[in-house]
Amino acid sequence: MRHHFIKNKEWVLCAIEEIIVGLVILIRGHQFDDRLPSILQWTDSTTAGLIYLILGVILIINALWDFYWYRIRITLIGVSAGMWAALAASYLLNSFYTGVIDFMPFLLVVIFARVLIAAYQEPVYKLKGGASY
Repeated sequence: MRHHFIKNKEWVLCAIEEIIVGLVILIRGHQFDDRLPSILQWTDSTTAGLIYLILGVILIINALWDFYWYRIRITLIGVSAGMWAALAASYLLNSFYTGVIDFMPFLLVVIFARVLIAAYQEPVYKLKGGASY
């Protein structure tokens, strides 16, 4: 397990970030302005907090045991990147609607970019579920 931790440390860090964000959303949810579109207000709800929490736990399990059959790795990476992008867009639009420049949207964009860079560096055979390419 230690070997997989060293090999997949980017995904372990991403999973820890998702768990922390999930807990923060569960504890301090519903912080957005009411003028934000409902599809983006969803990212600040209890449901989204639970999804972040569950996704983080699954991602940390996947990283520590390094399984990648049935294209689970590409699915987890895609869902994780999508959730970070939606959260970053929500915070950016919330800053736009309220007129208050905040640090959080820029932090979320950096985390989203880090997820994309880690996905780009992932070996192709893991993304294809172990199939030969």
